[in-house]
Amino acid sequence: MDMIGNALLIVVMLLLPYGVWRCARCCWRRSPTLREYLAKHAACKGEGEVGCYRCGAFHPIAAEDLSAVRCKTLCRCCKTVLWRSDF
Repeated sequence: MDMIGNALLIVVMLLLPYGVWRCARCCWRRSPTLREYLAKHAACKGEGEVGCYRCGAFHPIAAEDLSAVRCKTLCRCCKTVLWRSDF
Protein backbone atom coordinates (compact mmCIF):
# COMPACT_ATOMS: atom_id res chain seq x y z
CA MET A 1 0.00 0.00 0.00
CA ASP A 2 2.86 2.35 0.80
CA MET A 3 4.42 1.76 -2.66
CA ILE A 4 1.17 2.70 -4.41
CA GLY A 5 0.89 5.90 -2.37
CA ASN A 6 4.47 6.87 -3.22
CA ALA A 7 3.90 6.13 -6.91
CA LEU A 8 0.77 8.29 -6.95
CA LEU A 9 2.62 11.09 -5.19
CA ILE A 10 5.39 10.98 -7.81
CA VAL A 11 2.87 11.11 -10.65
CA VAL A 12 1.05 14.06 -9.09
CA MET A 13 4.33 15.90 -8.49
CA LEU A 14 5.30 15.42 -12.14
CA LEU A 15 1.94 16.55 -13.55
CA LEU A 16 1.27 19.45 -11.15
CA PRO A 17 3.59 22.02 -12.79
CA TYR A 18 1.97 21.40 -16.18
CA GLY A 19 -1.49 21.99 -14.71
CA VAL A 20 -0.39 25.22 -13.00
CA TRP A 21 1.23 26.50 -16.21
CA ARG A 22 -1.87 25.63 -18.23
CA CYS A 23 -4.17 27.37 -15.75
CA ALA A 24 -2.02 30.53 -15.73
CA ARG A 25 -1.98 30.58 -19.52
CA CYS A 26 -5.76 30.19 -19.67
CA CYS A 27 -6.30 33.01 -17.14
CA TRP A 28 -3.91 35.26 -19.11
CA ARG A 29 -5.81 34.63 -22.34
CA ARG A 30 -9.12 35.71 -20.75
CA SER A 31 -7.84 39.28 -20.36
CA PRO A 32 -8.40 41.52 -23.41
CA THR A 33 -5.57 43.01 -25.46
CA LEU A 34 -5.13 46.80 -25.44
CA ARG A 35 -6.96 47.09 -28.77
CA GLU A 36 -9.90 45.02 -27.46
CA TYR A 37 -9.93 47.01 -24.20
CA LEU A 38 -10.13 50.35 -26.04
CA ALA A 39 -12.84 49.03 -28.38
CA LYS A 40 -14.97 48.01 -25.41
CA HIS A 41 -14.20 51.05 -23.21
CA ALA A 42 -13.84 53.97 -25.65
CA ALA A 43 -14.36 56.55 -22.88
CA CYS A 44 -11.15 55.38 -21.20
CA LYS A 45 -8.92 56.72 -23.96
CA GLY A 46 -7.27 60.03 -23.16
CA GLU A 47 -4.50 62.06 -24.77
CA GLY A 48 -1.58 59.65 -24.79
CA GLU A 49 -2.89 57.65 -21.83
CA VAL A 50 -5.50 55.04 -21.06
CA GLY A 51 -7.78 55.14 -18.03
CA CYS A 52 -9.39 52.53 -15.88
CA TYR A 53 -12.96 51.54 -16.72
CA ARG A 54 -13.70 50.64 -13.11
CA CYS A 55 -12.56 53.66 -11.09
CA GLY A 56 -12.03 56.16 -13.94
CA ALA A 57 -8.48 57.04 -12.89
CA PHE A 58 -6.01 58.23 -15.51
CA HIS A 59 -3.00 57.73 -13.26
CA PRO A 60 0.08 56.13 -14.75
CA ILE A 61 -0.65 52.47 -15.18
CA ALA A 62 1.76 49.78 -14.01
CA ALA A 63 2.58 46.43 -15.60
CA GLU A 64 2.42 43.40 -13.33
CA ASP A 65 5.88 42.10 -14.20
CA LEU A 66 8.05 43.96 -16.70
CA SER A 67 10.49 41.08 -17.10
CA ALA A 68 7.76 38.63 -18.07
CA VAL A 69 7.00 37.63 -21.63
CA ARG A 70 3.30 37.81 -20.84
CA CYS A 71 2.11 40.47 -18.45
CA LYS A 72 -1.12 42.11 -17.39
CA THR A 73 -1.54 45.85 -17.01
CA LEU A 74 -3.14 46.92 -13.74
CA CYS A 75 -4.72 50.16 -12.56
CA ARG A 76 -2.57 51.75 -9.86
CA CYS A 77 -5.60 52.89 -7.85
CA CYS A 78 -7.95 49.90 -7.75
CA LYS A 79 -5.60 47.11 -8.96
CA THR A 80 -8.08 45.97 -11.65
CA VAL A 81 -6.58 43.97 -14.51
CA LEU A 82 -7.15 46.10 -17.60
CA TRP A 83 -5.42 44.33 -20.50
CA ARG A 84 -2.71 41.83 -21.37
CA SER A 85 0.44 42.37 -23.40
CA ASP A 86 2.90 40.25 -25.31
CA PHE A 87 6.55 41.34 -25.38
